[in-house]
Amino acid sequence: MKLESFIASDLKALNRKTVYGVLKSGEPISRAKIARETGISAPTVLKIIDYFLSKGVVEELESGNSGNRVGRKPKLLRFNPDIMHAIGIKYDGYHLQIGLVNLASSVVFSMNRFIETEISVFLEEYLPECVSDLIEQSGIRKSSVSCLGLGLPGVVDPELKRIDYAPFLLGSDNLFELKTHLDVLESKVGFPVVMANDANSAVQGEFAARNLGADDSLLYVELGRGLGAGIMLNGVLHKGAHSRAGELGYTVLGTLHQRTETDPGWIETEMELTAFWAEIAEKGSPSRERQEKIVSLLSLAVTNICIMLDIDLVVVGSGSKYPFLVSLVEDLQEEVNKKAIFEIRCETSVAANSGIIGSAVFAQELWLGDLFAG
Repeated sequence: MKLESFIASDLKALNRKTVYGVLKSGEPISRAKIARETGISAPTVLKIIDYFLSKGVVEELESGNSGNRVGRKPKLLRFNPDIMHAIGIKYDGYHLQIGLVNLASSVVFSMNRFIETEISVFLEEYLPECVSDLIEQSGIRKSSVSCLGLGLPGVVDPELKRIDYAPFLLGSDNLFELKTHLDVLESKVGFPVVMANDANSAVQGEFAARNLGADDSLLYVELGRGLGAGIMLNGVLHKGAHSRAGELGYTVLGTLHQRTETDPGWIETEMELTAFWAEIAEKGSPSRERQEKIVSLLSLAVTNICIMLDIDLVVVGSGSKYPFLVSLVEDLQEEVNKKAIFEIRCETSVAANSGIIGSAVFAQELWLGDLFAG
């Protein structure tokens, strides 16, 4: 009996998820068409739609077309993406990007702030204030905000709530436990917090913005104070066995390198990223010599990754839409063309807030899981 109960509840959640996907991806649609497209029986579709209507996930319209048939026009259903919002956050130890994201993965309001402090202080004191300001300035009802996604650099363990290999987060030397600080944050903001690696968040946001699907793969390179990457393989985020996938900054191309526990990785050290960003802050763009050094090292790393994993698209993004990224990616494309055995496209990000979107998407999985299982 327990097995039968489990299977029934699991099938119910799967059917709800399937219908939700149809509603989210298309134009206003009738119940009958949903049944035809999904292969789910009409009575089951009716029950699911009644459930979604009660939750406000869909709205009913009186704009159907009955064609030549006599009788009432069929009622169409329209997805309501603004019934719920998640807060998406990307923080690198200095630059904070924070925004409200609806169920259509659209950023409805966002802010940028510069906060350099210990990660514990950031989580317990600064971030609750930023969340409050965000909601107040957006005009969104707080009751529609259900969760918060927090994108941080380094190896992020969302289950154990800790981070490692994050030298640019002040106060997080070696393995750093965040549970106590996240508990304080959750108590202050009033909704659950989900942790994720910042580059993994960004690749999720970029993947969604490009409308890529199950047959697509993408390497997203995050060029910030450090160097990170997010990897989508055949439509699925690749985290690795220990959530360490994408730590691009620790790529080693030097034969004499010996690792240390706290220093930044080999390739991001060789790129001299601190000096790189200082030059941009002073002059607005990097010197030709400094850009060439970044491109030379990055082209080796991404070419090797793409060849090994059969990825044909590389996207380079950063905390903002810096004008210099266009020429940097053009140079990167030229160098990759010289090295790769198959075609690899190198492009700049199409999503202005990919990190915010991706972090929010991670958090929305909590709400959606409850919706499908409820």
